[in-house]
Amino acid sequence: MNISEEHVGSIMPEDTVLYTTMEPCDFRLSGNLPCTERVLGTRNCGRGHMGIRKVYIGVEEPEKFVGENKGRKKLEDAGVEVVHVPGLEYDILKVATAGHEIKEEEGEEEQ
Repeated sequence: MNISEEHVGSIMPEDTVLYTTMEPCDFRLSGNLPCTERVLGTRNCGRGHMGIRKVYIGVEEPEKFVGENKGRKKLEDAGVEVVHVPGLEYDILKVATAGHEIKEEEGEEEQ
């Protein structure tokens, strides 16, 4: 089944929940569509479907990625419930920031 991103919300079960390790981004350095827009896009498909209504996150996105991330606030302002599940922050950030730490160290050496 081929479903375009614009219509994916129309096939989601009612009250779909998203589980993700990190808070959805509100800005992408690559210029690609931010995660928050993708989540909210599932709610704008019409036909009475609600799309994603709740997001569980393991950690807030670190500022070192894109600066201040307003993903959680944007989702909550749009009526999406965001729930932080504590306990795995250290492990999540260790994996998620591994490449960023290397780039920072390389940048410091070049200066």
